[in-house]
Order: sequence, then structure tokens, then C-alpha cells
Amino acid sequence: MIIKELNLIGFGKFNNRIIKLKDGLNIVYGENEAGKTTIHNFIHGMFYGFLKPYVTRTIYLEEHAKYAPWNQVQYSGIIRFNHDNRDYRIEREFTKGQEKTSVFLDSTGEDITQDIDTGSVGKVLQPGNHFFGFNNAVFTNTISIGQLGNRTDEVLANEVRERLANASETLDENLDLDKGLGALEGSIKDIGTIRASTSPYGKSYAKLNKLKEEKKSILELKDEYDSLLANMEACDRDLEIMLEGLKELEVRLSKADILSKHKLLLEIKD
Repeated sequence: MIIKELNLIGFGKFNNRIIKLKDGLNIVYGENEAGKTTIHNFIHGMFYGFLKPYVTRTIYLEEHAKYAPWNQVQYSGIIRFNHDNRDYRIEREFTKGQEKTSVFLDSTGEDITQDIDTGSVGKVLQPGNHFFGFNNAVFTNTISIGQLGNRTDEVLANEVRERLANASETLDENLDLDKGLGALEGSIKDIGTIRASTSPYGKSYAKLNKLKEEKKSILELKDEYDSLLANMEACDRDLEIMLEGLKELEVRLSKADILSKHKLLLEIKD
């Protein structure tokens, strides 16, 4: 699967925010509270709807309330992706009581919602079951693991294994964990590491560092510009004061010239 576009119509802090993604490894980078986790959970929500797995009733996870829009706009989104060489679009309305999920062939606009077999017993459609082949619990504990921080490759792999082991009692009986781990390790190998400079991960890491350096240079130039701008404004103020003084001197000089001429005229008359 290749995710192509995220449209956060109303989700958390975002309002009508469109994020276009490219083939290959995409890095979402930003300062704290910039919305990286929100974007990560938007993808989760679009495929699975923040619903508790293995229950027949519609029970929402805490994320459903957490990411309700801040400014009372429509709680919804659109995600576009390519799966098995076909372009799809999922449109989801998250609002309780109004929740609706539709799946379209993006190239033709055909509504194929009824053809999506999710294997879900709940009322709210979870397309992730169809497109990924597993439920919300597996998704959260494998390909959508978040908040791991800056772990080393070995620590990261161990944490993934631990999460899979912890989830194994509740996952589908047909799930082959060894096969899943093998697939994940193969994907990690394809992505590469920081030290492998020619790998997708290595290239992206190098690009990220380059962008950080460019950002640092731009900020330094901005500081220099702000300083020059402040100096220029100070010079403008000084010039304005000097011009006002010059005008005052010109007025006084004009008056003195008139008085001098008047005095001279009186002397001539006498």
C-alpha cells in the first residue's frame, strides 16, 4: 500500500489541511505539538475509526474524543492510497451518531463500500480489516506503532517483538507471528539504517540533517535581517528628527532674513 494524500477536514488542531505524500519513505517532521502524533492517529482513525476491537457494540477508544476538532468544524477526513495498483479513497465522518464511512475507486469515483469485506461485527465500517488483512489490535501493535522515541534498531526490534507477544493472546488465531516478524524485519532491511547512506532511511536521514542545517542558516540570516531592519528603522527615526530640525532652522532663518531686510529698509528711509 502507498498512502498518497491525507485530507484532515476537521481533526484535532487541523482544519482543511491537505498533506500530499510521495512514493518511498516520507518523514513528517516538526517541533513539539506541531501535530505529528495527530497525523499518525488520523491514518489509524481513517482505516479503523477508533473502535474497540472484539466487541459487538460500538465502543469508542479515548482517541475518538481526543481528536474531535477544536473549533467545532466537521469531524471528518479523507485518505487516498494505492493498493494492489488501484487507487482508492476513504471518506469518514467521525461524529458520534452520524458516523459514516465510504470507500471509492478514486480513478472513477465509483462507490464500492458494499464490496468491502471487513469481517467486522460492529456497525461502523473498518476498511483496514479489508486492505491490511487484520484488525485494529494487530495494526496498532505492528505497522502503526507510535511513540517509540529515539530507540536504537536493536531496542526498536525488541520492543516490536514485546508488543506482539503481549498482543498474541488476543490476536486472530490464524495470525502467524513468526511470519509477521519476518515480514517486518524484511521491511526494516529494505528501509535500511542511518549508517547505510545509500538506503532510503540513510538518504532521508541525510536529507533531514541537510534541511536542519538550511533551517539554521535561514534563521541566522533572519536574525541578521531583523537586526539590520531595526537599525534602518532607528536611522529613519533619526533622519525624521533631523529633517524636522532643519525645517525649524529654515523657518527661523527666513524670519531673520525678513527682519534684516525690514531693518535695512527703515535705515534707508531715515
